[in-house]
Amino acid sequence: MPQYPDWPGLENFEGPAFHTARWEHEHDLTDKVVAVVGTGSSATQIVPAIQPIAKRLYVFQREPGWVLPKGERDFNDQERVLLARPWPGRRERWRQRWLLEKSLWRGHLWRPGTTINREREAMCRRYIGRVFKDRPDLRE
Repeated sequence: MPQYPDWPGLENFEGPAFHTARWEHEHDLTDKVVAVVGTGSSATQIVPAIQPIAKRLYVFQREPGWVLPKGERDFNDQERVLLARPWPGRRERWRQRWLLEKSLWRGHLWRPGTTINREREAMCRRYIGRVFKDRPDLRE
């Protein structure tokens, strides 16, 4: 269910306003000033798509999240062979899924003070430090 911000005066805004879950394709955002509220999964898809065409783009978020690399890379030849074979590829995907689910189910990843939480925070801070080394205002 789409959630909308409860901002005083929002009902008086005269421009188009819509939720990403109910995208209104008839609006051309070229050379427009655009505001995106939220930085969830939809925003990670639409912000890079809107940025090249918008005159100005503002992104608002309630609280900052951790920034991590997307982890996209090309598979090497050995990985392609493994993943092309149905059973070994499926087994590896299930193993990775199980490890992730185990961490999420126990809540260790999100629980402050746990080893995995501290490790992930340190990893995020290192990445942010590298990517934004010339922008101390964005590192806090």
